[in-house]
Amino acid sequence: MGIYPAPYQLAYTVNGASMNYNLPLNPGTYSTVIVAWDKCGGASTAGIRITVKAGGGKSFTNIQRAGGWGEYGQGLRSFIDCSPSPCDGISFWMAQGTKSPSLSGDATEYDLGGTTPTRTLCGTTT
Repeated sequence: MGIYPAPYQLAYTVNGASMNYNLPLNPGTYSTVIVAWDKCGGASTAGIRITVKAGGGKSFTNIQRAGGWGEYGQGLRSFIDCSPSPCDGISFWMAQGTKSPSLSGDATEYDLGGTTPTRTLCGTTT
């Protein structure tokens, strides 16, 4: 996983399925992107706009418990959001407050499945 505070500026990486890092940033506005790479060269990204003010700022903590998360599925070729589950042969769900498995004891769990191929892993459709 990695943090890009600006395009082409990889500021931090970690191997594994979780990341907890305090990235010091100068005052300004950042179009930050978090990237998770798989072992086959694929990636998932999440973008967030961050404004850092002089004299300190806010920290994001317990984001897994925050409201506003949504559940959507996307087909392999169309990449058009569908919801609610199941739709277009895709089933999905998320659950906040998961105790185990969890490093903190309060994680968010995601599940994706169904009868439609959802992604290609190194040439094999799953």
